[in-house]
Amino acid sequence: MTRLNNMSLRSPKVMIALLALLLASWYTLEQTTAPEQESTVSVVNARSPAPATGKNQAAETPDRFDYVFSNNLFPEQSWAPPQAPAEAVVETLIEPEQPAEPVAPRLPFAYLGRMQEGSEEVVIFVTRNDVVYSIQSGDVLDGTWKLSQVHSYGLEWTYLPLNMTHIIRTPL
Repeated sequence: MTRLNNMSLRSPKVMIALLALLLASWYTLEQTTAPEQESTVSVVNARSPAPATGKNQAAETPDRFDYVFSNNLFPEQSWAPPQAPAEAVVETLIEPEQPAEPVAPRLPFAYLGRMQEGSEEVVIFVTRNDVVYSIQSGDVLDGTWKLSQVHSYGLEWTYLPLNMTHIIRTPL
């Protein structure tokens, strides 16, 4: 607080700062009320080849970057890719897609277990929608799935409409 009291509004430093602020705002006001002149400055990248005009290119090519300055702070911009010239459009032939090879659907049965008494054939227990089935090798379920073989490592199922096989791994 004491510093502010010691500083007078008539101090030379304060007067110079106020004068500079006044000149800056006057200059800005003059620039905005001046007639619209598109002041553009272009600087071309020195690495890019200069257009051949027949004049001394070294004297006309500025240093490094390609900038465009103008009085318009918010120029129109678009994120759309540039349009290709009409004569550059090339039609590509789209080959018809080859039909995909048919694939058997997922096996709708869940393995529950197996049972074998003595030398009898193995009985397999599977379930679907809370219904338990007891089947043996060669049995057909729902008219589409056939238990082809029972191996020590799993069950071999055949999807009858496509004659494709699935092997479901099971514990011993």
